[in-house]
Amino acid sequence: MSTLSFNSYAKDYDKHFTNSPIGILQRKRVYKYLLPLLSKQKKVLEINCGTGEDAIYIAQKVKSVLATDISSEMIREGQAKKNKNNLDNVIFEISDINELHTKLSSSFDLLFSDFGGLNCLSGEELKKFSTNISSSISNRGHLALVIMGKKCFWENFFYLWQGDKRYKRRNTKQGQKTEINGAQFLTYYHSPKEISSVFFKDFRTIKIRPIGLFVPPSYLNTYFANKPILLQALNICERIFANFALFANFADHYFILLQKKSLTE
Repeated sequence: MSTLSFNSYAKDYDKHFTNSPIGILQRKRVYKYLLPLLSKQKKVLEINCGTGEDAIYIAQKVKSVLATDISSEMIREGQAKKNKNNLDNVIFEISDINELHTKLSSSFDLLFSDFGGLNCLSGEELKKFSTNISSSISNRGHLALVIMGKKCFWENFFYLWQGDKRYKRRNTKQGQKTEINGAQFLTYYHSPKEISSVFFKDFRTIKIRPIGLFVPPSYLNTYFANKPILLQALNICERIFANFALFANFADHYFILLQKKSLTE
């Protein structure tokens, strides 16, 4: 993972995604599924928290949040939001996801990762992460993960329309080169079935839902910026098909909820 690329992108991330029309719609969809998991008794661990937008939202509804990211500049942005909102139950901490388990001294009721945080890990790295993090999740606790799948309809259509060779580029187990502000790193795409399989030893799958099936990927923000009616129409279609798990792998992202198995399972 390239720390440099995320450090350089920290100042622009909220403008390009968080506060964009597409980013707002996709995040609202995530929160619809996340909200029932939150309560004032819950301790939450967020991985690859970015600029802290989700951590701030969650902190207002739970007992505590530990929000982590490998990027010091992303953590700096999150800390600024914490100070602005005067919250004392959220901690922002720099941490590599592959080493996070060595720093945790308590258990959490919910682990949350939004918008492709786990797509920075290969299949083998995901297996190690699943094993390492299990002991830090409380009995019957949850993992709520938002992941980029393999068959994004919008992306395939967009690249095919442009005659771009990256058509169907997600549908592989190999890492795909991604570039942010001139720095490159690998992105790995995982289907819902693969995620369920990776975490199967300690977690059972509860729910899978598409995120961005009709609402397009964020790199199309420029195209849709002056087409609010069209974007709202697509969002209506999104709501209609949002409960169909079979469409999850064809969306830009998908929400997958897993619960830690009891000792008798």
